[in-house]
Formats: sequence, structure tokens, C-alpha cells
Amino acid sequence: MIFTLVLLRKAIHALSGLLGIGALLLSKPAIVAACSLGLVLSGIIDIIRIKWGFRGAVRGLSRLFKEKESRTISGATALMSSYLFLLAIFPAPIAAFAILFFSLGDPSASLFGKYFPLWRWKEKSVGGGLAFILIGAILSITLPGLTFWIKICASLVGAVAEFSASDVDDNLTVPLAVGIVLLVLEKLMP
Repeated sequence: MIFTLVLLRKAIHALSGLLGIGALLLSKPAIVAACSLGLVLSGIIDIIRIKWGFRGAVRGLSRLFKEKESRTISGATALMSSYLFLLAIFPAPIAAFAILFFSLGDPSASLFGKYFPLWRWKEKSVGGGLAFILIGAILSITLPGLTFWIKICASLVGAVAEFSASDVDDNLTVPLAVGIVLLVLEKLMP
């Protein structure tokens, strides 16, 4: 049962990558509106569950949240906040890469880190970091619009940012770090 819930959380996380695909296929106002709606819904759920607990309409969602999120905003709200910032401010190819990198890389890193840790540091593992880099390499080959080596560099920075866990939610920091590195390197290296 617990493993099924973990996989469900990872699948939902990966599905958030649809916003990255949307950045490439939809107009900026449309994808920003879709992400804004996701952020509002996530925020409402957070307010309800923090203020009143898992009762009523949010009762069935209780198992999807981590224990450490019981009295704070959820990773989903942090994630949607970072995605909204990327989609609203950054060019579509940068937002798409950063979102897809994190939406696919984070759950992959979590699963690989659990089953193939290689070496652990804090709550992270080298195996998970390598999975993050592998996802970045695959996206660097397959996603259009940015220079290959710049995408590889941003992937490495993203993996390091994920590995360097801090008190700030990685759902917020890693996608933004990747987006900022992509933007800066694309400007510096035409």
C-alpha cells in the first residue's frame, strides 16, 4: 500500500511535466492560466488541510502528502509556484526544459536513489543524482530550442542543486536554478 502511494505521488509529479510540453505548444497566456489554476487549487487544498486538517473534501487526499508537509505548504504548491514563475517570465524553450527536467528527473532520482543508492549523503544519493543527469541528457538530445551543451550544463547544476538539500523545498529551487542557468548561458554563449 505504501509503495503504491509513493508511485502515485511520483506519477503525479511526472504528469506535471505536461505544463512543460504546454509551454512549447500553447500560447503563453493559456499555459500561464493553466498553471495559475493548478497553483490556486493546490493552495486552497493547503489552506484547508493546514487550518482544519484532513476532513471533508480533502480527506481522501491525506495519503498523498508527506508527513513533513502536515503543517506547511505542500511540495505541490511549491512546485506550481516555481513552474508559474518559469512559464510567466522565461522564454518557452527554457521553461519547458526546466519543467520537464524536474518533473521527470525528481521522481526518477527518488526511485533510483532508493533502489540503486551507490552512496548516500543526507537524504540524497549518488544513484539518484545520476538518474537526474541521465534525464537531463535525454531531454538535451530530444527537446528543441536550446544549445545541447547549455542544456547539459543546466542539468548538472540541477542535479547538484537537488543533491545540496537545504531548508527550502527543492520543488521550488531546482526548476528555478535550471531555468536561470539556461537563461544566463544562452545569453552569454550565442
